[in-house]
Amino acid sequence: ALHLVTTRAQMIQKLPGGAMAAVMLSEEKVQPFLNEHLSLSAINAPFSCVISGSHEAVAGLQQQLMEKGIASQRLHTTHAFHSKMMEPLVEPFIEHVNGITLNAPEIPFISNVTGNWITGAEATEPSYWAKHLCQTVRFADGMGQLLKEPEQILLEIGPGLTLSTLVAQRPDKSPKQVVLTSLRHPHNSQSDSAFLLTTLGRLWMAGVKVNWEGFYA
Repeated sequence: ALHLVTTRAQMIQKLPGGAMAAVMLSEEKVQPFLNEHLSLSAINAPFSCVISGSHEAVAGLQQQLMEKGIASQRLHTTHAFHSKMMEPLVEPFIEHVNGITLNAPEIPFISNVTGNWITGAEATEPSYWAKHLCQTVRFADGMGQLLKEPEQILLEIGPGLTLSTLVAQRPDKSPKQVVLTSLRHPHNSQSDSAFLLTTLGRLWMAGVKVNWEGFYA
C-alpha cells in the first residue's frame, strides 16, 4: 500500500500543475459550471463541492461565481486532484497495481468512488484504484452511509477539523453520534498533548475501551 501511495504521488508530481476551489453549491447546481477544463473533484456535503482544473480555468470559475454572488475558496494544492487532468496516469497506474497482490479487505471501509461500502471485487480490481485517481470523491454519500448507525463515535485522524466540521453540519447527524478530532487546528494554540489527552478522555467517557497498558508505556 505504501509503495502504491508513493508511486502515485511521484506520477502526479510529473503532471502539469492545477488548482482546486471549494464552492458552496450542491452537486446539482455545480453541474452547469463544469466543462472540459473543470471537473467535480469532491462532494463534501449536500451544499459543498470542490471543482478543479487548470489554474486559468479555476480562476475564471471563481470570477464567474463572484459575479453571481456565490462563495468559493481556493484550496492549497499543487495539482487538480480527482479531475480529468489525472487521466494520463490511469493506464500507467493500472500497470503498477497489477504488480501488487490485492486482497479483499478485512476491515470494512467506505469507497470514495462509490460513496458506499467497498466490495471485495472492487478492492481487488486494479482499474478501481485508477478510477480513484480521476473520479469524484463522494465524501457526502459516504458520510450518509455511516450516519445510518445512530449510536457511534466518529474520530477524525490527522491535523485539523475539516471532516468533523462537515459531519457536524449535517442535518441527518444524530445527537447520540459523538464526533471528535485527534489533533488541534493550526490556529488553536493549545498544547498538542493536552488536546490529544482530552480527546482520549472523551473517547473513554463515551465507552471506548482503552489499552491503558499501551498508554502508560
